[in-house]
Amino acid sequence: MEIRDAVALTTGGASGLGLTAARWIVAASGRVVLLDLPGSDGAAACEELGSGARFSPGDVTSEEDVRAALDPAA
Repeated sequence: MEIRDAVALTTGGASGLGLTAARWIVAASGRVVLLDLPGSDGAAACEELGSGARFSPGDVTSEEDVRAALDPAA
């Protein structure tokens, strides 16, 4: 799969499997939007990942929050 220049929405992206997936995507020259709860370490995760990452605080069970996370992905 070609990851270069792709944009991925990673749920639970501030920690665990979501953050691991985001690291892999960024390392492969892709970009990520991390969707995780507002109280998560999403901002710190984005600092670690660099300019290829954006944090979108929200709840994956909320359609509105997921739609809002898709805006930076576009």
